[in-house]
Amino acid sequence: FPSHDNSTIALTIQSHASNLLVVNGDFSDITGLQSLGGGWYSGVPAGWNGVDTSYTVLNYGGDFVINLSRLASTNPWNPLTQNVGLLDSDSDITLKFDILKVFDPNTVTTGVAIYGIGSSGNQGLLANSSFNEGANQTLSVQNVLAGTDLQIAFWNAGGLSALDNVQIVSASVIPEPTTLDLISLPIKIGVCMVDTISNNIYSGGINSRKFNALTIVY
Repeated sequence: FPSHDNSTIALTIQSHASNLLVVNGDFSDITGLQSLGGGWYSGVPAGWNGVDTSYTVLNYGGDFVINLSRLASTNPWNPLTQNVGLLDSDSDITLKFDILKVFDPNTVTTGVAIYGIGSSGNQGLLANSSFNEGANQTLSVQNVLAGTDLQIAFWNAGGLSALDNVQIVSASVIPEPTTLDLISLPIKIGVCMVDTISNNIYSGGINSRKFNALTIVY
């Protein structure tokens, strides 16, 4: 009965997002970069760590993209990285990004990784993969423990990759309730009466003329 509580158990578990953030993920903050003309800039974009060279960021028709081949190297190993925050709860992590063919008409390949940084500074690989060009691509890792300091990394693995719109999202991992959790929940039971002749529901006064037709419902 919609207007009455019954013995159905309602379990509500609240989740909160971890404090993760990619700074300057669209590369539009050109603070500290040197303009080279023609929409090009040199230097490492604000918020990121990488190889400091020229022709690293391009204003491509109003959309800023980075030339990953100029900001990251594989020999010696020096990817473009950013520390994105500390997890405050066990979480599933998804890194989102666009890989574009702005600088190369051929297939481009980009290496992507998510690392966990320990308290001693040691780096542990949580997930990595290679991606060809495409928008709205993702790299995910599940059940990352609370207290993990996360770092993301990108490097050029083939062709001349352009990178844009880097974001990271998390969803707290909610454990299944135990039997003890369930039996500890308060249960509210509502009582009403149904007139089996008129199908009316009574929670207060009773029509004495139809008393014999009333059924108690829990």
